[in-house]
This record gives sequence, C-alpha cells and structure tokens, in this order.
Amino acid sequence: ARNPSIQKLMELSHSFAFDSGLASKPVVEAVNAASKLGTASMAMLGNSVFSLGDSRGLQSVLSEFGETWKCKVDLKGPRLL
Repeated sequence: ARNPSIQKLMELSHSFAFDSGLASKPVVEAVNAASKLGTASMAMLGNSVFSLGDSRGLQSVLSEFGETWKCKVDLKGPRLL
C-alpha cells in the first residue's frame, strides 16, 4: 500500500477475508462482535481473529468464541534479539 498503516492493514484484511469467502461462520460472528468495540479481521490460517481497540472489552467479547491472547505491535521493526 502506498500509505501503510495499521488501519489500512485492518481494512484490507477484512475485505479479503470476507470478499473471498474464507471467513467461516464462527469467524464472521466473532469479527462482527469485536467490531462493536474496535476493528477486527481474520488471520489467514485457521479460525483466528485479530483486533484493535478497547483491549479489555475485546478480550471479554472474543473470549465467548474461544481462547484469547493480548499482544502488542512492535514499532521498532525487525532486529536480532
């Protein structure tokens, strides 16, 4: 994308997952529920969902669909640790 951003990533990912028909019914339900508190989409492997927004609210809503993990976005980019 010419103007990369996390918001653009979420928009493109959501469009691809839903327009391609790859999103299963449980994923669609989880993404729709999470979208009330932030933005959400489907990871391209399995039935995984990722989201941004109200962390506590999203974790509460998404826990109804399965196990949840809270992660942070690394803004420093790739490097050796």
